[in-house]
Amino acid sequence: MKKKFESIYNMGAVILMMLGLGGVTSEVIISKEKFMEASFKERIEMLKIAFEINLINVQVNMEKAIEDGQFSENEEEKQQWLEGIEISKAIEAACKKNNKELTENSVLFRCFLHDDSNPSMSWSARQHGFYCFTCNFRGDEENEKNTVFDLFDFIGWLKGFRGTASFKNSFKYAVSVFVEDGINIDNPFLEKGTENSKHSNYIAYTKEMNKVRRWTFHYPVEDDAPALEKLQNERGISLATAKRMSVMTWYPSTDDKPWGLCYWIFINDDGSYTRRLATINKNITTGQCAKKWWNPAGKSMGIFNTRVLEHCSQFNQVCFVTESAIDAMSCEELGYHAVGLNSVNNLGLFFREYVDKSSDTMFICLTDNDEAGKSCIVSFDKRNLYVAEHLRQEYSGDSWLSKLKDVNEALVADRAETLKALKDIEEQAKGFYKEEV
Repeated sequence: MKKKFESIYNMGAVILMMLGLGGVTSEVIISKEKFMEASFKERIEMLKIAFEINLINVQVNMEKAIEDGQFSENEEEKQQWLEGIEISKAIEAACKKNNKELTENSVLFRCFLHDDSNPSMSWSARQHGFYCFTCNFRGDEENEKNTVFDLFDFIGWLKGFRGTASFKNSFKYAVSVFVEDGINIDNPFLEKGTENSKHSNYIAYTKEMNKVRRWTFHYPVEDDAPALEKLQNERGISLATAKRMSVMTWYPSTDDKPWGLCYWIFINDDGSYTRRLATINKNITTGQCAKKWWNPAGKSMGIFNTRVLEHCSQFNQVCFVTESAIDAMSCEELGYHAVGLNSVNNLGLFFREYVDKSSDTMFICLTDNDEAGKSCIVSFDKRNLYVAEHLRQEYSGDSWLSKLKDVNEALVADRAETLKALKDIEEQAKGFYKEEV
């Protein structure tokens, strides 16, 4: 949101909306079974509709309260409730109009987000939210119009949720209000059939990531069939994982003449990114654009996929720490969250920013099975963080991962064996952290 709403100009609307959350009637409660059977998109729609129906239904209780004389000594509060009733009726009229039913009732009312003397707000029955024709209350610099102030916006304002996690927190709160036993649903973001995937359906992109994603010379990998095919066939990364990680592609050129190279773009949460060479042009053997890795100048390299850390902590899930974005995506491909250091030189940054400050995440060191990767072990041990046993010098076992350089190489070689290895490491790590407590 562009601003936090410090003042509300229409208290009748606020009373109505609070009743829409706090005075939930039994007929709008969504059954837990129906909710969990639905897709994530359908769940969002269910919650919005429940809020909408409840906003319509509360007018009966509000009218009864006035008839019973609850405001006989407070005329001002009575007027606020009367205004709330009018808004409820306007919402009902808007929904009937949307269903092609004839109605003579006005669907406009005074906006509660600005000092509105002439009614300029309506209810969008299609998007299930408030819409003001005058103030662009929910817009940003790029899209200030045609937006609604919906259930999740209101909860975010009411509860003070801010930043990229605002929607996630608002969604969880809405589930606790409108879904049967919703407060006890461990993870309402999980899609049906993904109970073992460890993934939240919604983990917001950071603002910095979104800036890089919108750059005109970057293309979503899902729109680039050759680059996607190479990612799938040569790296074992599926379209679903690539989209969730927001993998992009880039084709360097001079004077609009392509060089015959393609880079995968892996975006870090801080807006830095790495370019990984996907297609090699044998005629180019020198210069930056022939290198396997290329971090753009002017931006220090950050950590890949740190946006999953809050989720791992909140839902008591392990988080693998790998050396590269490709390795982190390999873990994500198999249903485990992971961050990529992008370089062992970033280990200090990782500990300083994401571990030493108060993290309670169950990290697992899964760096490369080489000297550089094993050099990280000491730092993990000092902080009582779990290290995959096959990385230790004294390891004498015959595990699958001990035979290969990194987790991506293992994924490409044998997906089932790699998944089994990660499950074993997860079990060992959870035992380790349980003992540490």
